[in-house]
Amino acid sequence: MEPNPFRPATLLAAALLTLPSLAQVRTLPNTIKYSDSGIKPASARAGSAAIETRALVNRDGSGDVEVTTGSLESGGAAGQIASMQLKVGTAGAPATTNYPNVDNATAAAHLPELFRHEPVDVQANVRGVDGARTDVVSATATAQLRPDLSVVSISAPPHALVNAPVNVHATIRERNGDTGARANCRLLADGAEVDRADNIWVDAAGTVDCVFRHPFANVGNVSLQVVVDAVSPADWDDANNSSEPASMRIYDASEDFSFTVGKASWVHAVEWQHNQSAQYDTHSESDSTTQQTELHVWTREPIDLSTARLSVSAKTDGRTLYDAPDVTFPDGFHFNRWIGTTCANSWSGDAQITLCSLYSGVGLVEVYETSANAVYHSWGYDYSEDGWGPPPGVYDYAGTRSEITQPLGNSVQWDVALSDANHFWRDQPFLASLIESSSDMDRPWGCWLSWRYQEVCGEYHLHQDARRGAVIETH
Repeated sequence: MEPNPFRPATLLAAALLTLPSLAQVRTLPNTIKYSDSGIKPASARAGSAAIETRALVNRDGSGDVEVTTGSLESGGAAGQIASMQLKVGTAGAPATTNYPNVDNATAAAHLPELFRHEPVDVQANVRGVDGARTDVVSATATAQLRPDLSVVSISAPPHALVNAPVNVHATIRERNGDTGARANCRLLADGAEVDRADNIWVDAAGTVDCVFRHPFANVGNVSLQVVVDAVSPADWDDANNSSEPASMRIYDASEDFSFTVGKASWVHAVEWQHNQSAQYDTHSESDSTTQQTELHVWTREPIDLSTARLSVSAKTDGRTLYDAPDVTFPDGFHFNRWIGTTCANSWSGDAQITLCSLYSGVGLVEVYETSANAVYHSWGYDYSEDGWGPPPGVYDYAGTRSEITQPLGNSVQWDVALSDANHFWRDQPFLASLIESSSDMDRPWGCWLSWRYQEVCGEYHLHQDARRGAVIETH
């Protein structure tokens, strides 16, 4: 077998993302998926009996077939599977395996070998729906790679004030491209959980952000890490479910200290793979770009939120990334019982803007520009004035994107101005240059023996280009 040529120039065509304007941003419950573009479970019905089934390919090349008389995601069942039969392809006639005496609403079968996108025929005998009759229900599932959720980045300011809320952002990506997944997104500080977002959804090949907000009570260094766990369906590779640690220094609030932090990153990843045998020939390509800029500004003096006015903008090589000359907060300011601060959130283009009055009255401005599909709110980030229980899980979704509004250049210039009845603060931090880096992972064309398909051949390529930088100013 001969490999198809790998053409990086074709695959490196920009497939960029953006979030539309504030008017299009909606806040939705986590139970609603922002999109679901992966391979769907197969379903079939005979009479009143029905089944739903999927076939998941594991990292070691084995497979798991799941069958239910209800829903694989939401549960529920009508009737029981008395027995079932699976058929999968081989170099000759299909291999048939019978599973008698299942007698359950769900059934699972482990296969020693399963290949991506190959058909798996399922026939189930279902009882308990149409009286004493046994219904024979048949469906064909398309084998799909398990979801591979990866915490690709964590972003937090390098400094913060004790007992003041700090926004921490993490980017989560599904890397395999076949199957979306539910998961919990958790923020750890020195190994202990301090905030979380439950039941997030990451679409197949999708990218989402988890945004956390937490005050830190102790002066000194703290190590932050974001993990995704309770992945459903179970994850392809648990090794990439945790971010790299991020270090942050917490200062005493009584110190005469204020600072500004600006950060920017742009990452373009291209993945390509080709698998081939005498029975099948599959190709998959993904081309994704993520972009983030951050601005964190602390005032030294207290701020009066009732008279506060805020303007923020950012440019890259003279081109506008976002521009909000007079930020409005449609939902108003809210006191967060979880962290004891008063904050408001807004959007300008694809930039999320936060203005807070901290426990001491000191003002905090944070602007986070993201190209993620959705931004999930943690308990600490989701303000609530009604009781002490956990808030309902929500996320911000801005609809369909096709490209990043303004790709990052070599420099970033921010401009932030904040005022109230008694004060006016302004800063213009400048990030003069971003550091470029590239990485490659290649598995060249090779062949191996399969007990069902005889010779199987394939190759895999991953290329990443990145530009990153940060500027810190103390005053």
